[in-house]
Amino acid sequence: MNDYLLRLIALSFALAWLTEAAVEYLIGYLADVFEKLKPIKPFLPYVALAVAEGLVFYYQIDLLTVIPDVNITPIGIALTGFIVSRGAGFVNDFLTFIKGYLVGK
Repeated sequence: MNDYLLRLIALSFALAWLTEAAVEYLIGYLADVFEKLKPIKPFLPYVALAVAEGLVFYYQIDLLTVIPDVNITPIGIALTGFIVSRGAGFVNDFLTFIKGYLVGK
């Protein structure tokens, strides 16, 4: 693997973690604390998508550029946002599992 590919994958994981942290710990926490915000809980994946899209467009990250002869495009960046937002869900599931495992001990 070349250095560019490793940095791209590492940055994608970091953005997935950042998206999960921003959405779950800021918005999700507020929805748990304030009763009026509880109805937004089902929409957290869409908030994560919006945050992820904003981050990947800001950093101009396109995971499709790992394919040879593919340039960075807005469509590739948008698709990367979907990948990062779903990655945020996986990060959340993993952290919830670890938290449950550590609390259960």
